[in-house]
Amino acid sequence: MARTGEGSGGGGGGGCTTPCPKCDMGLAGGGVGREARDGGRGGGEDPGSGHDGRCATSAREFSSWTPTTKMDSSSSSWLREGATAELAYADNGMVGSFYPCSVVQIADADALVEVGGLRDPSNSSNAAREWHPCSRLRPPPPPTPAELLHRLRPGERAELLRHGGWWEVVVRSAPGNGGAPSSSSSSSPAASSPSDEWVLESVQFGFVSREARPELRPCWRRDPAAVAAGGWVHGAEPEPAAAAAPPKPPKPPKPPKPPKPPGAAPAPKRKPSELGPGAKELEQEEQARQMAALLDQYAVGTLVEVQGVDDGFLGSWYGCRVLEVQERRSRLRLKLRYEAFQEDDGSFWEDWFDIKHVRPAPPAHDPQFIDTLSVGQPLEINHEDGWWEVLLVGAAERTAELPKYIVEARRYKVRHIVPASSLRPAWKWVAAACSWEMHTEAPPPPDVPKKKK
Repeated sequence: MARTGEGSGGGGGGGCTTPCPKCDMGLAGGGVGREARDGGRGGGEDPGSGHDGRCATSAREFSSWTPTTKMDSSSSSWLREGATAELAYADNGMVGSFYPCSVVQIADADALVEVGGLRDPSNSSNAAREWHPCSRLRPPPPPTPAELLHRLRPGERAELLRHGGWWEVVVRSAPGNGGAPSSSSSSSPAASSPSDEWVLESVQFGFVSREARPELRPCWRRDPAAVAAGGWVHGAEPEPAAAAAPPKPPKPPKPPKPPKPPGAAPAPKRKPSELGPGAKELEQEEQARQMAALLDQYAVGTLVEVQGVDDGFLGSWYGCRVLEVQERRSRLRLKLRYEAFQEDDGSFWEDWFDIKHVRPAPPAHDPQFIDTLSVGQPLEINHEDGWWEVLLVGAAERTAELPKYIVEARRYKVRHIVPASSLRPAWKWVAAACSWEMHTEAPPPPDVPKKKK
């Protein structure tokens, strides 16, 4: 289903504009609205770039758990409509996660499941409904042992509940061990963590999270041979130890310091105020806080809007889902999947965008907002599954139907007559304040430059 630009004068071209989970530690948020297919319209970058290949390595590692489609009677007897299960995602950026779900329908070797931890506003229950192979479903694992948090040690693995899904992490530091990090990550940010916090590192993406009360469980795995344990096994296995480095040659002895001349004054001591962080350190801390907030705001699975930047799509905003997040040199790039545009094979378009062209999904608005607007004020129209900037011309002639309004896309010189349900305020996202504003003044014509003050 190909999409074109606004109106007959808009021209054609590629489009622009909530779940590799990349919030504060690269874990999933929001929800995936539909299955992301590998044949979609991809971006121009390797999704694993910028992470030292950890994403690609992780995908191969977690893909090793792939149950066969043909299940034996002991493992398939539980799978029926209405049953609760856990879904092992195979999508890019979601590999390695387990999401609790309920089975809605079964058709041959596939199942329609409802994933409560992933949002989809188009569904009445606000939960995502998706088709997946039955081979990627498993029964809910047993309850978490009560002694798990007391038994976990640095270097061991567990699963962390984040935004409705379970993600594998490595314990870098745990309360009660003096904040000592695991030996394989002594140079990581966890090395200086306080002892009353858990320091957890995402296996997939390498992001570190510090939490006081994380919800953890063992790395449960199905093993039909473990009959006494109900077919489940777990182990807080330590991460593979790094190869021992060759011994360093001894350093040559330092030459002795020359004696101080008699009567020399001692070196001045620094004041306690001079030992605190400098301006550069404070700036870096602030940048780190802002980046953590952005990673949480644009977590994988979040519904966002992307701005049209190609000819024929200028002045538009299209809904997308975040598939992957890349942080590089204090900049964010998002891999998005369009909710509207599809390729000939049915897969949805995917592309990479700079954070400056992306904003969160706007909030709900008062359906009567249009009554407060005057002629010439800006608003947005829902056209071809996207939102386009227009100006209010006036009310159309009243008929027996609902009242309609005349709006004009000044950039494309096209007018539309639509009901109020197809209109919304002209939203403006203020990133610095993390808040929304409504445009009340019409912007200058697209082909007329703004006057300098």
